[in-house]
Amino acid sequence: MPTVFWDIETRSTVSLDGAGAYRYAADPTTEVLCVGYAIDDGEPRIWIPGEPIPDDIIAAVKAGANWVAHNFMFERAIASRILTPRYDWPEIPLDKQICSMSLALASALPGGLEKAAAALKLPLEKDREGYLLMRKMSRPLPRRKGDSPDLIHWHDSPEARVRLQAYCKRDVAVERLIYHALLPLPPSEQALFALDAVVNQRGFHVDVALAQAARSIAHSERTAINAEIARHTEGEITTAHQRDRIVAFVRRHGHAITSLTKRSVSAVLAHEPSDVVRHLLELRREGARASVKKLDSLLASADSDHRLRGTLRFHAGSTGRWSGRGYQPQNLKKIETTDVNAAVDAILAGDMGRIRELGAPLTVAADISRSIICAAPGHVLMGGDFSAIESRVLAWLADEDWKLEAYRKYDETADPQYEPYCVMASQALKRTARPMTRPAATSARPTISHLVSAAAWGRGANSTPATPIPTPRSSDSRPHSATATRQRNNSGMRSNGRRTLASSPAGASSSAGSRSRCRTGRCS
Repeated sequence: MPTVFWDIETRSTVSLDGAGAYRYAADPTTEVLCVGYAIDDGEPRIWIPGEPIPDDIIAAVKAGANWVAHNFMFERAIASRILTPRYDWPEIPLDKQICSMSLALASALPGGLEKAAAALKLPLEKDREGYLLMRKMSRPLPRRKGDSPDLIHWHDSPEARVRLQAYCKRDVAVERLIYHALLPLPPSEQALFALDAVVNQRGFHVDVALAQAARSIAHSERTAINAEIARHTEGEITTAHQRDRIVAFVRRHGHAITSLTKRSVSAVLAHEPSDVVRHLLELRREGARASVKKLDSLLASADSDHRLRGTLRFHAGSTGRWSGRGYQPQNLKKIETTDVNAAVDAILAGDMGRIRELGAPLTVAADISRSIICAAPGHVLMGGDFSAIESRVLAWLADEDWKLEAYRKYDETADPQYEPYCVMASQALKRTARPMTRPAATSARPTISHLVSAAAWGRGANSTPATPIPTPRSSDSRPHSATATRQRNNSGMRSNGRRTLASSPAGASSSAGSRSRCRTGRCS
């Protein structure tokens, strides 16, 4: 079975970083400049739009070839939205797609092509000069005075095209070396990779109108905060993001501060500063909320059908965990506003008076981020989460059968006396602990969960968890990779008899286990 290695070079008026692969590929200004490919050990070749589909590409598809790309999500988006519909390129089945970036990440190597090649000490490096040219050619030049709205200027010439094609060929060659240097994903992980592709292609529906209204509120409030900062400091500081100026201002007023972290700001405010300093730091704390920036990211990457796609990055963590792109739906702000439904209504109505009744406007605007994710018309949105997954997996790893049994009983009966955190507290305190009502439970529960993690990883209960080093359950040496953890859990997860609870525990991968995936031994 042949293997096709390929890479696509494009240009667009849309920012790939801001819009994401799928929104980028859907934009009418996005063009394919060339496709570089190599079959097995053959020399890299170039296809240019307008040329017939190469015979060897058609033959490879018919032969059931595997296709390898570095960051396959990009190639997948361009192929499905441009190459196939515009140029009649053959569709590539998901089970034939292999991502060399995922192979690198699964081996605890850098994901980028250049850095992965350097880490593997490959004989071929990424073409740095060609990369800089590609960056120039992939985005429009600044508009000129008097240009019509639809006129786009590009950095382009026959010589630049030839140089870009040489760069594309080099990327194909480096990608092929990376692929051959690393072990493939096991079948179970490759199946997860295909599922990840389906999930990212499908995306999820968002309430664009609500996001636009929230962004309008946020931008208006941020402008007002910056104006108040400028007035308050007599023009010395003009925005909440001028970190160095704010630090210098606070230090000049008698406070030893070197940063504007949450802890540093809280420490100054706790020492009863002057009204000038207190008001400035309160304005800074409110005006610099990063969570509101998610609204810009969402609106930049939403497709015309109001769906966000490509928001999950497969195997981004060394344990095999996903990370987020753009809006990062798995990393949304903890809600502070007590009545979110009222906040949604007030934001949609643009009622600033009602919004201020509910809380600080930027806080309220950020708190509706979960409400922006919604069901498409005619559909129902369902959400779920693993219950105490980390505690269950840790108990399973440590042979804590009493805790696993408590989880089983609690799952079956919902009886508070079997709630595992209460059981653990009872054992630690030598007395019967009862479930607490909110908000006491909210403040106490993190302490118990931190104690569980600290016990697992050998740290103090109040310390920051270090990278864990799992202890084998038996005397036989077991692999520490995330893949092995998933396979083991899927075959025998015992926490409550439900295999759907299988999950790789945080940090279950060790560098030694990851290096065992490298074919060449160059990963060390």
